[in-house]
Amino acid sequence: YKEMNSNKMGLTDRKYANSSLDSLKSTEILTSVRRFVEFDKGFVNKEMSLQLVSKEIGHTTKSISQVVNNEIGMTFSDYITGLRIEHAKMYLSSREKDYLSIAGIAEESGFKSISRFNYLFKKHKGMTPKEYKKRELSSN
Repeated sequence: YKEMNSNKMGLTDRKYANSSLDSLKSTEILTSVRRFVEFDKGFVNKEMSLQLVSKEIGHTTKSISQVVNNEIGMTFSDYITGLRIEHAKMYLSSREKDYLSIAGIAEESGFKSISRFNYLFKKHKGMTPKEYKKRELSSN
């Protein structure tokens, strides 16, 4: 039943059944979100939130959440976390950023605390940031 009610089969998720967003509007919102969050590196802002994006791009939090869920396939929070993890990976594997501590990399990547960064990094990558850095720098 869950599979039949998913977007994978062309049906609208009940969560967004009453939405007035059409394809064109969704594309516009997604473009605006990506411009602000990814290209302008808004994801490194420790205060990043749906509310902040909504205020910045002029669309409701509900429509932004819907578009991120439908078009990117994850929650807004997971989207931001993924971008931050990828940013941190870049820093962890860069000899030019070797002067930064793990805490410094966490901060530069938008995480509010080192413990949260360590937890999420290990959850997503299967190893701690320190282990990742050691592996990456020894292979270069």
